[in-house]
Amino acid sequence: MLNDYFGEWMNGKLGRKRFAILYVVLVAAIVIFGLLLMNGMIIPIEEGGSMRRSINEASPLVAGILMIFSLAFWIALINIVGKRVRDMGLPGWLGIVLFLAGVVAAFMTIAYAFGLVITAMAIIIALVPTGKFSRDLPAA
Repeated sequence: MLNDYFGEWMNGKLGRKRFAILYVVLVAAIVIFGLLLMNGMIIPIEEGGSMRRSINEASPLVAGILMIFSLAFWIALINIVGKRVRDMGLPGWLGIVLFLAGVVAAFMTIAYAFGLVITAMAIIIALVPTGKFSRDLPAA
């Protein structure tokens, strides 16, 4: 599974089912990690502190872990999107550029639309059949 997320950058492909499974596992890992991180940051608030103080006093270790996990998430997401788009018959870089453009546009407009756009794009990518945009002609 790690090879699907972080390997075969230039020529890997993912079918619809495998992409959907990998995407759901990635989102679940993000939610679980976020809940664990949030639990660790909220403890000082329950002891009478403020949210601003809690965030400002977060250790550099927590910030470093968050940065590493975020980077790993984006690398894995970009890799599986590129593989799925390549499996659809389009160049992987084109899919990645379009996906990231949609993410940036959603992030710049409305914050809650960010997650919706990513999920909608992933569903669309997962539903397009393998080889839909391939230039290979079927044998006569």
